[in-house]
Amino acid sequence: HSMLKPVLLRGFLAGDYDLQLLQRRTSEPHQNHQQQQKGKISIDKNEEKTPDEIARSRAKKTMEWMKKENILGHVPKTDVTRPRALLATPKLSLVPSNEDQAQRTLLWKGRLYIDQGQVAATSLMELWRTAPPGTVPPEVQPHLLKLFKVLGMRAHKNSIYSMDVSKNNLTCILKLSKGRMFVSRLLEVALLPPKAVQVLLPVVLHHACKSSHGEDNAATDTRLFGSIMRVVVNLSSKSPEMLLACLKAVSFREALSSQPRMECIHAILRLGHAQQTIDWAEAEADFMKLLS
Repeated sequence: HSMLKPVLLRGFLAGDYDLQLLQRRTSEPHQNHQQQQKGKISIDKNEEKTPDEIARSRAKKTMEWMKKENILGHVPKTDVTRPRALLATPKLSLVPSNEDQAQRTLLWKGRLYIDQGQVAATSLMELWRTAPPGTVPPEVQPHLLKLFKVLGMRAHKNSIYSMDVSKNNLTCILKLSKGRMFVSRLLEVALLPPKAVQVLLPVVLHHACKSSHGEDNAATDTRLFGSIMRVVVNLSSKSPEMLLACLKAVSFREALSSQPRMECIHAILRLGHAQQTIDWAEAEADFMKLLS
């Protein structure tokens, strides 16, 4: 102690290593305790907030940071189940009108019918291609019924077919160029039974002629009415009732708006005139009034 007395009297230096170590050890527990208390208080405050309050607080901080830094702080969510074409459609108002909504419904119905019909038609063509000559595969029946359903047709017993007037499937299909190509392909490859084709043709003619003839529809119109004309001319079992129904289906001026349409109607008039009946003469006279 006598040796350290001069040192103790002189005092400690500020940079003394032992002194700094002693001060750091004595001050660390106190600082850690204060930090733990602060963390506990902040956690307790967050636990007291409801999820809605936390979300609002987070959104407020995001907006403040976005305005301060001039950066997009959040991206508005969109419905990923909506079709891509609808996302690209410009909107004039937040609430679409009833007419716009109806047009969109017809558009997506038509696309759905076309996709389902193409799947059924492809399956039918593959079955007929792999089947032995002169045989009818049993797997054909469900795909053929699916195709009838897509076209709005009904199959009854004894090979009797009818159109379901309560459905507008063909209206939705033939409004689209893709749908007109699909119907043209069905007629070209002769997938449907002859009796079903005779029921289908007048309805197809009516809806196809009702559609506007423009530059975008010129190619599909040429193919569709060319396919109809070939079926009408080459169908061996065509009935006078089918020709009469076809003529009545096109008895309006829009049916004469293009050359392919007029050629198709001319073939119907020629074949119907060869099977002259009283009903045909009356329908032909009514049609000729359109030309005057």
